[in-house]
Amino acid sequence: MGVIYKKVQALKRMGIPGVYNRIMYKIITRKLHKSFGTLNADKTFYVIRGVDHHQKYYRGVAMNLLANYSYVLTHIMYAETKGWLPIVDQTKDPVNTKEDYPINGTENPWEYFWEQPIPYSLDEVYQSKNVVLSKRSWFPQWDLGYSAEKHLDPSVIHLYHSLSERIPLNQNTANYVSEVSQGLFKNGKRFLGVSMRRGGHAKEDAYHAPNHPIQPTPEEMLQIVQKRINEWNIDFVFLATEEQQYIDFFKNSLGEKLLFMPRRRYNGWKKYKEDENPLYQPGQKYQTALEYLTEMELLAKCHCLIGSITSGLRYAIIRNNSKFDKIEIIENGFWK
Repeated sequence: MGVIYKKVQALKRMGIPGVYNRIMYKIITRKLHKSFGTLNADKTFYVIRGVDHHQKYYRGVAMNLLANYSYVLTHIMYAETKGWLPIVDQTKDPVNTKEDYPINGTENPWEYFWEQPIPYSLDEVYQSKNVVLSKRSWFPQWDLGYSAEKHLDPSVIHLYHSLSERIPLNQNTANYVSEVSQGLFKNGKRFLGVSMRRGGHAKEDAYHAPNHPIQPTPEEMLQIVQKRINEWNIDFVFLATEEQQYIDFFKNSLGEKLLFMPRRRYNGWKKYKEDENPLYQPGQKYQTALEYLTEMELLAKCHCLIGSITSGLRYAIIRNNSKFDKIEIIENGFWK
């Protein structure tokens, strides 16, 4: 009965064309069993492929770096239930961080930033006897989504943190994060991490990302932050955002108490065509993604955290493993 109800609701929500597109996408991008050679006959490898947002039947949005990260975690979880060895190959996928040349010696966008979850190379996997190519969609049963309750539940976060430990930052990325962290954070001080997303998630934007949490305005967030500075005995506020106007607004009120990472930002975001976004032009994609990832890693190092749920905030919570002294998730509903 529950399955029938869900299908009826999906039909009401998406209409017949929407349901048709969804079915066709799932059929075309389904899981495939392959045999590429004779190696490792006693093992089954599970190759995690990315969502194909260029596929003509796909009707969702392109995932950013850390949405893709959460997506990979759900596939690692699935592989564990099967006893398969997961490995990520998004070399030929339309990942929005992919450059036209190797980064850190690889053309696989996953390996720009993270290690693989198993000590096998993709070359060896593609010479092995038993290989499963993943479907190119989420496992919703393991998707944390935008549930504040799940993100505040230590037992849930401990599980995802243990998965994240299997895919640590690669050495180049870890070194970059460490260098930025040492330049910003001072020993013996208490830091409040604040996450503010704009990019179609904010009230002041003309375009709003459908079904995403509504972000607080800078005025609303500043009021909350100023209260928590006193209540939580905070020395410095670290603001993670892709919007320079937010940095300027907070700097005007917090002065030297505000910390932020120097990086390229929007100065008044607008809705861009896919090939016009200044932060994701060829040659800039990797650097933007690296800076975004570093901001979220720095949030995870703070003593306290405030923000509305985004894929970035989710990453910071998972990497922190529920060790924040205080955490406040702001819930303003969702854009329709």
